[in-house]
Amino acid sequence: MSGAPVQETLERAVLLEEDGRRLDQLLHSWGAAASVRAAAAICAEGLVRINGRKAQKGDRARHGDRVSWRVLPGGAAPDHNLVLDILRETPDWAVVNKTAGMASQPLRPGETGTVANALAARYPGIEQAGFSPRDAGLLHRLDVDTSGVLLAAKTRAAFEHLRGQFEKKTVEKIYLALAAGRLKAMEIHQPLETDPSDPRKVRACGHGPGLVSVVRPLVQTEDRTLAEVRIPTGYRHQIRAHLALSGHPIAGDSLYGGPGPPPHLLHAWKLGFQDPAGGEWVRVEAPPPPWAAALMAVRGPEAGGNNNVPD
Repeated sequence: MSGAPVQETLERAVLLEEDGRRLDQLLHSWGAAASVRAAAAICAEGLVRINGRKAQKGDRARHGDRVSWRVLPGGAAPDHNLVLDILRETPDWAVVNKTAGMASQPLRPGETGTVANALAARYPGIEQAGFSPRDAGLLHRLDVDTSGVLLAAKTRAAFEHLRGQFEKKTVEKIYLALAAGRLKAMEIHQPLETDPSDPRKVRACGHGPGLVSVVRPLVQTEDRTLAEVRIPTGYRHQIRAHLALSGHPIAGDSLYGGPGPPPHLLHAWKLGFQDPAGGEWVRVEAPPPPWAAALMAVRGPEAGGNNNVPD
């Protein structure tokens, strides 16, 4: 009997906003590999297929394609030392308020300290609910320094129902961002892709469906704007890149030219979705972090978008 570890096969469908992306970049964005280079390596090893055929790292994925890849088994290791801020939960799902500085999920076997590790400790068996055992049921991810709402499914049935809502773009996603300068209300429509010169970043491109960020200023100082950003679409670094491309990078976002020291000041504020069990609409809000709460207190209860406030 061989002592080699048995591999498992994971599969995921390509979404409309992912149409046209290089396969290695897509695998990295899904968390299937720790880097674009690592994704290219598993393609070279013949471990990745598109619609059943062996795929190459430079292949372009198309909307509706089924991408499968083989990985070593092993889910997110339960981390009982992490405390989760559960905003709301049912037997089917849980919404977590992620703290800035914590990763959403592990990218390497044995990695701990992430939201997924804490979910695995709190809800035994949740690793069987999502795309991969390392996801621990998470439906989406936030950047390490982005705080706020994260949704996880506790059962496979709930995961499939909620994932369908993400694919149909019926999930409401509202963020708070502290942007440079005095910006106006606007809609940003711009496709993005991984920057080949710096895989840590994304850049504007001319192919693929337009990603949409709807921006509304809430409070303005002389050189900053606290803005509400709605994203019916979802893409790696979408808000960060869109605001930077508009000339208003997020404060502290050194990767995209934002002013001030890191971390970047972006918060996943509200998440709305249909409950898989009863069908009613659910909206969960993560309390604004101090940098946003202070400005919102000056603004008061009204939602006016051009208030002048002192620095």
